Amino acid sequence: MEKAAIYIRVSTKKQADKYSPGEQKRILTEYATSRNWVIFDYYSDLGESGADSDREDLDRLLVDAEKKLFDKVLLFEQDRLSRLEQIDWAYLANSLARLNIKLITPTSEINLENEEDRFMADLFNLLANRELKKIKKRTSMGRKASNKVGTYFAPESPFGTSYDRDTNTWKVIPEESRIVRLMFDWYLGGTGFTTIGKRLKRLGYKTRKGCEFSGSVVYRIMSNTAHTGYYQQTVVGETCTHKINWADGHGPYVTQGEFEKMRNLAISRSVGQVEYFHDARYLLTGILSCGECHKKLRSGIKRYKAKDGEHVYLTYLHKPDTTCRVKHKVSVVDAKVMKGLLEMVGNADYIKKIMKDRRTPSVALPSINDFAEINSMREKLLNRKNKILDLFMDDDWTKEELLKKKKEIDNELQALSNREEEFNKQLMASEEKEVNIENLADSLVVIKNIGAGNLTIKEENSILREIISSVIISKDGSIDIDLKANGKKIFDPKYDAHHNNHDLRQ
Repeated sequence: MEKAAIYIRVSTKKQADKYSPGEQKRILTEYATSRNWVIFDYYSDLGESGADSDREDLDRLLVDAEKKLFDKVLLFEQDRLSRLEQIDWAYLANSLARLNIKLITPTSEINLENEEDRFMADLFNLLANRELKKIKKRTSMGRKASNKVGTYFAPESPFGTSYDRDTNTWKVIPEESRIVRLMFDWYLGGTGFTTIGKRLKRLGYKTRKGCEFSGSVVYRIMSNTAHTGYYQQTVVGETCTHKINWADGHGPYVTQGEFEKMRNLAISRSVGQVEYFHDARYLLTGILSCGECHKKLRSGIKRYKAKDGEHVYLTYLHKPDTTCRVKHKVSVVDAKVMKGLLEMVGNADYIKKIMKDRRTPSVALPSINDFAEINSMREKLLNRKNKILDLFMDDDWTKEELLKKKKEIDNELQALSNREEEFNKQLMASEEKEVNIENLADSLVVIKNIGAGNLTIKEENSILREIISSVIISKDGSIDIDLKANGKKIFDPKYDAHHNNHDLRQ
């Protein structure tokens, strides 16, 4: 009797409604039984993206396929198996074709050794992968729009609350809010986060997912402003704070005073650590980037013993190997930027000189031959990428050698893309701009309002962002500023130590 493997995949909770794992299993089992096929085993990857080639049960399926334990794979639809990049799909399809394993759905049979079937399977994977990318793009755009109007879009609401998406209202979950109240009462009474976690564990309390409380989980829960009636969302680096619309009979269960007291206590107890600010508390938060690692810099306070702390711009160190550890004093950086901007106020000659300096390239600009060379190299790399599959299929290479070579080629392709992007930037910087320099110089007079004491931090931030698109700071403290003119970036002035007798690099 013929043996079949059944493969099931869902990537999100939303997909579970349409592609329920249990329903997939039932339909495919009945289909196999009706044809008198023996089901060798069930393989399921739950919560896995179709674009990810590294899936636990898919790998297990391929291992069993190599042992020839079955001769067909049953799927609800082909995209349950893949929405892969071209080379990953080619590797998977070639492996199954070599083992003469067919793909079966309730409506079709795909023989990967057949030229017509293989073409249709390749085309289906290509379209499915393209659709996945479009979905991700639309999701990102939708989240950004939701963020601005205050629609909550996280997978689940903060601990202690529930969110009704139909009415855009919030409710308090009594059992969870009582745990949050215990946390605040104990912490404000002198108990630390770790000890609170141990107490909750002894009392048998669990998180929403059924896990035990730890010090870090307690801190993360207590740090959420939703307990006080506000919540924050961040999309593509843009953070918005919204007031919670409580349902009748519900409301904040932690006061603003208690929250601030908890926060201040946490700061005082975190000597030697960095407290990051998630709001635009300083002038350049959100528009300041590192010139070395190109990461956005956030504001924070570095705490020391016997000191109040030093206000700095720095990066999160999620990836220490690709992120700088340099910290820049807020007062020094803000002063440099303001000094450079004030120098431009009403000084059209100064701006003209800067723009002239920027338009005179220090090196030869890239030519059409440079771009042709990049395209030629990219084509050769893509050809090499396709040929390594042939070597693998001819048993000249192992799977490990294939993946290693693929990674090397991908790195070379990325380097070419980076080089092409740099060429484009050089060309853009060299272009002449139609800008009324005199009007620009006069309009910068609004800068004088910053630091005068008659505006809030938020208002000063708004003014600065109307004038500046970005600021880049190097390790040595030198500054690059991108200005806006009628909503467009017009130049990237780099200030020399000798320019107009002003030392802005000290």
